[in-house]
Amino acid sequence: VSSAASDVYKRQATNKVFDDYDSRPKLVQWLITLNGLKFDEVLSENQLKELLWDVDSAYKGFFAKLG
Repeated sequence: VSSAASDVYKRQATNKVFDDYDSRPKLVQWLITLNGLKFDEVLSENQLKELLWDVDSAYKGFFAKLG
């Protein structure tokens, strides 16, 4: 999931059209959270649901901006 969020972020971060991209702060925060997890740490069920929702919303928002 971290790579999916990272991919969406990298794609929109390199394009100035998406400077006002609403999902940017959420994706950045999730990348920080995921990268800060230790090897034996896992997300709670609520965190996982929120992460999946945020990534899905970012994905849809990204492609909505394209079209």
